[in-house]
Amino acid sequence: PQHKYLRLFFFFFLEAVQEALKKLDVHVSMPVVADIVSRSTETAIFQDTKFVKYSMLTRLVKQKNEKTEEPHSPAKYISDSDIGEIEKLFEDEFNIYVDQIPSRMDITNAINNDEIIGMWAKNSLAGFLWFERNGRTSIIRYWCVAPDCRDKKIGSGLLRTYLSICSDSLRHLLWVKDTNENAIKRYNHYGYSADGTFDLIFVK
Repeated sequence: PQHKYLRLFFFFFLEAVQEALKKLDVHVSMPVVADIVSRSTETAIFQDTKFVKYSMLTRLVKQKNEKTEEPHSPAKYISDSDIGEIEKLFEDEFNIYVDQIPSRMDITNAINNDEIIGMWAKNSLAGFLWFERNGRTSIIRYWCVAPDCRDKKIGSGLLRTYLSICSDSLRHLLWVKDTNENAIKRYNHYGYSADGTFDLIFVK
């Protein structure tokens, strides 16, 4: 199901954020989510508003190195027949305010553009990784493993496959929740590190 809420994005110019929030229609009936993308974690601009801090994401970056990435794992590109299972994973494993859940059209377009890879177990989708490329930069949008398939090297297989597919990228980016220590350790293992950019998420 598609969840209705208003999402606002602010990039770096924090001095303009508070003024913009004051102009926001206070009678908006649906939830309002504000993303503040900045190199600061300062939240004072929300002190006089009804917004509360909901989550924070940290951006990680991996620069291209001379080491050859490992060969492809059994991961392969997702097809239209897998859309239902992907939607189920989004519904069960992602947060509507933090993760910006894609529509079915978004998923279909990504499949057609060869941007989603998956791995299967017992004829069911065990996990998927959705990525995009912009010039010589690639970014992981979503990386998910079904709960009953974790600790079975599904996640690492997906990540290795992605790095192999995008081995010509000079820079790899992703966003991760700052409280997800397990994921951060895994990313660090593959050469990712924080670049000092944050996405502070507030909800009203």
